[in-house]
Amino acid sequence: GKHAGFGVQLDYFPVVGEALLHTLEQRLSSAGVWTPEVKDAWDRTWKTIVSVMEPALVEARQKAEGATPEERMKRLVQDSWALVEKDLDGNGIKFFMRIFTIAPGALQ
Repeated sequence: GKHAGFGVQLDYFPVVGEALLHTLEQRLSSAGVWTPEVKDAWDRTWKTIVSVMEPALVEARQKAEGATPEERMKRLVQDSWALVEKDLDGNGIKFFMRIFTIAPGALQ
């Protein structure tokens, strides 16, 4: 959750992972210890870190929004309906005109 407060985005993870592996490769190659086995160990370690951090980030965002995905969907529908409701007659006419355009037989 802490990283969510820093504005971390899900699409940052691949960038950070590439930068981490590149930095390690640069430093450890010069020390003569960057081998395929070391690279694989660090790659697996990064993937494990991401597998923990990504769900935690998503959960922290949901908590910050004060909503589960279902609650957020409900709020989006309610908020958008409030805009439609401001001109219920006009939007109702548009709604039925669209029905009659799609299915002219419904006009009967």
